[in-house]
Amino acid sequence: PLPSGRANPRIAITAAFAMGSLGVLGATVASSASGLAAAALFICMTAYNAGGKRLRGIGVILMGTCRGLNLLIGAALLGYAGLRPPTVALSAVGMLLLVASITRIASGETQAARLGMQRWLPALALAAWLTPLSALFPLASHSERWVAIGLSGWAVVWMVYCGSLLEGRPAPALVQATIGRFVSGLLFVQAALSAHGEPLGLVVSAGLLLAWPVSRWAGKRFCAS
Repeated sequence: PLPSGRANPRIAITAAFAMGSLGVLGATVASSASGLAAAALFICMTAYNAGGKRLRGIGVILMGTCRGLNLLIGAALLGYAGLRPPTVALSAVGMLLLVASITRIASGETQAARLGMQRWLPALALAAWLTPLSALFPLASHSERWVAIGLSGWAVVWMVYCGSLLEGRPAPALVQATIGRFVSGLLFVQAALSAHGEPLGLVVSAGLLLAWPVSRWAGKRFCAS
């Protein structure tokens, strides 16, 4: 809508700042910790859209940081105590690296080029994140631990599968479709994280897994990421 001229840029920017400010306000009402995290997210989003995305390397890190901060907002709803567990910081950094690696691949999606090791970075980032995470989480039973480990393994396998599709000099259309697969795989990542949350977490994991085929179906009709 913006490039085509159907939407007025000044009105769009005003609306973006209004909604962003309301988001920060809502998070602050929940807790001061989540308010700070939301404010940091708003700043990073603004920096990304104001030109940061065009800067090589910086735009990739900004996008990853936005996803990491988004995760922190959820943890910060419990106040500053929600940010203290090492699993929270590890997950925020892990999400940052995972999304940054996917964004790095997406930055060249309009031209055919060899991606080399780049195509494996999402799988490597996810494995480096979820492997220590499973050891840090105190789970109530061995069965829950094995479910969490199994879902974590599947999430990594999915990222490996996506990377395998980008062999050689993949056509832009294939790269773009694979980026969609990478993004939909975040549902598997979230399911793996939720499975570490004892019995209720397993219920959430099941819901996220059921959402995956719905997401794939919807993605054929509109941007459903």
